[in-house]
Amino acid sequence: MRVLLDENLPRRLKSIFWPDIDVRSTKEMGWAGKVNGELLGLMTLHGFTILITADKALPSQQNLPRFPITVYLLRTVKNDFEHLAPLVQQVREQLTTEPPPTGLFVVQADA
Repeated sequence: MRVLLDENLPRRLKSIFWPDIDVRSTKEMGWAGKVNGELLGLMTLHGFTILITADKALPSQQNLPRFPITVYLLRTVKNDFEHLAPLVQQVREQLTTEPPPTGLFVVQADA
């Protein structure tokens, strides 16, 4: 399982997955600035199966079922490590207990 953190997320979130899960950032892969369709194609080509993002527009802009990946869309009041870390921890726990189906999953902070 290979996980990609979208460029709109703090790279520090990688530490939540380490060492159990191979997580890379778009910047590490040289994919910063890629448009979503191109990014999803690159992910598939390079064996990534999971995208974690905070890009709320992604589901409406892309035909996600076209790609054999799982997308976790994080929704929180602020896009910083402190607010996102609990959501990423939820994703990590799910990934380490069962293989995710493909599709879009929204993970949001409790109100």
